Amino acid sequence: MSNTFYGKGRGGLIPKAAVFDMDGVLVDTEMRWDEFREKIWGSFGLADPRKVEEEIIGMNLRDTAAYIRKYNPALSDEAVYKAFSDVASVIYKERCELMPGVLPLLLEFQKKGIRLAIGSSSPLEWIEWAVRRFELQGYFSHLCSTESMGISGKPDPAVYIEAMRRLGVAPEECVIFEDSSHGLRAAVASGARAIAVPDPRWSRGDFTIADIVVESLEDRRLYEYLGFNRS
Repeated sequence: MSNTFYGKGRGGLIPKAAVFDMDGVLVDTEMRWDEFREKIWGSFGLADPRKVEEEIIGMNLRDTAAYIRKYNPALSDEAVYKAFSDVASVIYKERCELMPGVLPLLLEFQKKGIRLAIGSSSPLEWIEWAVRRFELQGYFSHLCSTESMGISGKPDPAVYIEAMRRLGVAPEECVIFEDSSHGLRAAVASGARAIAVPDPRWSRGDFTIADIVVESLEDRRLYEYLGFNRS
């Protein structure tokens, strides 16, 4: 990849925009879904739900329903949507919390006038639930959902390309934050700089394609990579 945007490490140029995946990057939802595993997956009649769960991480609800129906064609899309949406309402409105380091990093971006967007596979309603609950409206100018926009889900880069279009920046002026291998492939394919924030509790797959892999949004290396000073 070209280094025309900024170099890795200290002294790099600050990006003009950033796009964040939501689940697992901004809000700690992935493990909350685990609390409702039996309620959701028990109704789908799958022989090995764990295998399917790992394979759908990063997909939007439309693609998830199609994938699950490969294992149980008798299921309707509506049944899958309802099972996930009923639980999502509880998770986003009551159970989840912000991931470590979110607010300080968003504030740093805001202070520097860097434009921000969310690019998620979750339905727009779910994104709005999280944004309202944690009062993030002042940070993000655009909320992009592959599900609600009717565009291809990750690993297709469509949502990130659209987010950058709305932000008015070229890929080389933007960084993207991802925690899943599906999402990371989408970020890299968009042409932007890809920052991987895998969670050891559940993240699986190859993250070596990222421009940088950090332990969390609190990682000092992340601030150095972005050209930010951190006291």
